[in-house]
Amino acid sequence: MASLNVLIENTSISDDGEFYALKAEDVAIQVARTPLQIPVPMASPFIFDIGSYRPSLTISGVVDDIDTNDSTTFDGSGTSRTYFVPTQRQLTNAATDWVHRPSSQFIYILHSNFDSSSGPTKFFDRYECAIQQFRCQLQAGIESRWEYTLQFVTTRLDRSVGIGAVNT
Repeated sequence: MASLNVLIENTSISDDGEFYALKAEDVAIQVARTPLQIPVPMASPFIFDIGSYRPSLTISGVVDDIDTNDSTTFDGSGTSRTYFVPTQRQLTNAATDWVHRPSSQFIYILHSNFDSSSGPTKFFDRYECAIQQFRCQLQAGIESRWEYTLQFVTTRLDRSVGIGAVNT
């Protein structure tokens, strides 16, 4: 069963913003690097790396056809907000209507040991993001639930919020 471990928000879409809690089954973080390999005649190639990179996130899971009124409350950036589980239509609208504005779209990934009741155990990652690709598929036999895949381009991990796990 999917859990509400991924939260997305867009505060530029309306005065109130849109805050969604996704039923995610899979979260993939990818970083593409672009070092150059320069061939050298009769010698080993030269690698030129200036440190450029392109992080992205891919989230997949299930979304309902109708509103379930499920929600979760989260305080990730100092303001407690309620994140609602979107319907397939709401998620599709987000994919087409959300336009990235600086510091207005974020994705929060809550770690498996996230505990909202205890400050020191609020383990989560936050990325500024923009939706790059959306796919939604209706499976035969479960016509009330859609499988979705959302791909985001992101900035690097925001190290100013969230608490990372520490090995002791």
